[in-house]
Amino acid sequence: VKNILDYLNGHYNEDLTLDSVADKFHMSKTYVSRILKRYTNQSFLQLLISKRMDSARKMIVEDKYKLYEIAERVGYNDFSYFIQVFKKKYGVTPNEYRKGI
Repeated sequence: VKNILDYLNGHYNEDLTLDSVADKFHMSKTYVSRILKRYTNQSFLQLLISKRMDSARKMIVEDKYKLYEIAERVGYNDFSYFIQVFKKKYGVTPNEYRKGI
C-alpha cells in the first residue's frame, strides 16, 4: 500500500487510472482498489482527487501560475472539469479561492 501511495504522490499529475496503477504493480485492479480502501478508507479516485486538489490549492496560494496552467500541472486537461472538482472539494471556484487569500 505504501508503494502504491508513493507512486500516486509522485505521478498524480499524469493520466493515472486504476488499471494503469494495477498494471504497474502487477496486481488486479480489484485487489488494488480493495487494499487502498481498507488501509486509507478512501477509494483510488478519492485519493487521486485529494492529491490533485491539495497540490492545486498550494499552487493557487503561491500565485505563480495561471489557473489553466495549474489545472494542467495537476493532471486535468479539461479546465472546466478542474473547476467543477475544485468547487466540489473546497466550496469555491479556484478563482474565488485565489481572490479570498
